[in-house]
Amino acid sequence: MGFSAFEGADFKFGAPPPGLPIAEQLASWAREAAAARRVACVYLTASWCPPSVKLEKSLGNPLMTNALRGVNFATYDIDDFGNELSAAGFPAHTVPVFFVLDAEGKRTGASITGGAWGENTPENMAPPLQRFFEAARAALPAVSSMPDPALIGAMVANSPVRAQPAPQPVAPQQPQSVSAPPASVMPRLLIIGVLVLIAVVYFATR
Repeated sequence: MGFSAFEGADFKFGAPPPGLPIAEQLASWAREAAAARRVACVYLTASWCPPSVKLEKSLGNPLMTNALRGVNFATYDIDDFGNELSAAGFPAHTVPVFFVLDAEGKRTGASITGGAWGENTPENMAPPLQRFFEAARAALPAVSSMPDPALIGAMVANSPVRAQPAPQPVAPQQPQSVSAPPASVMPRLLIIGVLVLIAVVYFATR
């Protein structure tokens, strides 16, 4: 059985979900890579290909680890998937080869083959691979610094602190008015006032 998987500190080679058409496998692979903020890539190999075997045996080398960081490699052996890959737009006539995927799991047009380096040693393979994948990493969509409105709404809805209703405006109090005495009382008050005045004058002159 040929090479199928390798897990690095910040990259991985693995088999996409089985039992699905290639296009659906790669769409799922691309979503997983995007969730991890990694580049999605297809890697084609063959167990009979010496350059592929040497590349795979060097994946633990620090030079290769640095060159391949931040990438998830969907790995296919062309002897098992050659026809399906070609039908899906991934030519399987040269190995090793890497194809960068977009967010939907489709080819972006960027690819690199073993022809990019000479002898299959980490010292030769790592520099062109590092340049190639640096460009792919730079093309990843930027992470927005703005919070997701839906997330904010969910946080508010689940918060134990509820917003208090705004205070209602209070109408200003009108000053209370003093009612004048009824008209029928006025003559009596006038008479009483005159009598009091007469009494005051009388006692003041005695």
